Amino acid sequence: MTRHCHQCGAPWTFREQPGRSETCPECRTDLRVCLNCNFYERSAAQQCRERRAEPVADKDKGNFCEFFDFKARVWAGKGVDQREQAARDKLRSLLGG
Repeated sequence: MTRHCHQCGAPWTFREQPGRSETCPECRTDLRVCLNCNFYERSAAQQCRERRAEPVADKDKGNFCEFFDFKARVWAGKGVDQREQAARDKLRSLLGG
């Protein structure tokens, strides 16, 4: 389990949390973003399990959330969301496409 960039998977090797303006050394994507946070969850209200946190509109942009905790996880890459793809296929079939 490592802390890594949500975009490219480059590892974060420092002990401390990334600052607001820190970017990935590989792809230059912001690191202090909801998508890298331990509290981020797509199915939660405002996509955040921390109820005291202010809502953040852009989950992939750097923010000032005081509850940010860089998540340690296994890098799996960006895969296709099966539920999203199934919904798109169903909509396409309903619209005759």
